Amino acid sequence: MTNVKDLDQVQMACYTLTSAGSAYDITLPFYPDMVWVKNYTQYGTTAKLIDHWWMKGMPAGDSLTVQTVTDNATTANVTGVLETTNGFTWAGVDAAFTDQHRTLSGATVASPVVCTTTAVHGLTDGDRVFITDVVGMTSLNNKAFVVDVLSTTTFGLYDVYGDAIDGTGYSAWSSGGTVTMKYEATATENVADTYVLTLGSGVIGANSDVLYIAAFKAPGSVINLGDIA
Repeated sequence: MTNVKDLDQVQMACYTLTSAGSAYDITLPFYPDMVWVKNYTQYGTTAKLIDHWWMKGMPAGDSLTVQTVTDNATTANVTGVLETTNGFTWAGVDAAFTDQHRTLSGATVASPVVCTTTAVHGLTDGDRVFITDVVGMTSLNNKAFVVDVLSTTTFGLYDVYGDAIDGTGYSAWSSGGTVTMKYEATATENVADTYVLTLGSGVIGANSDVLYIAAFKAPGSVINLGDIA
């Protein structure tokens, strides 16, 4: 057995949840190479999907699934099922402010200055942000602000005393600008991304089913050996 030291680099995250009977987006701390879901409630029950396996690179909606076919009160017989529609679907990096940066698409010459982002910003009232790289309204650059959320893509700028940032004397916004969330306690501006995998209706089971979930990331990720025929 070689490369035993690589086992120290394997990442694993385990979860349990009670199903609501519909597809569910599970957030993981890494981009997994494998995910394994077991339906604790339905194990041993006839005609139930009880075991689901996914590997990175499988087509969207796929799941390698085990289904019970008979129940003789001692051991359930099983059969393999290839789910191609309602299995697992990779949803990518979490759409919230998890990467800590958003790009501006505008800023108003007003009091308060109202900023618009190109994507959903994920901020909440009172969050602190740092703005850089604005062209035109350069008075915003390299400064920290407190935000008042107006919509999913807009927010007003205030100082730490709650006073509006008066931009009526600023030059007009021309282009660009990066908004970075700040954490006062740790002075950290960047945190690890989180990743989202959709557990489809073929995996999530029925309402009130208890599921156990294990996600794995291998050192070096999944290696594609190609067609060796």
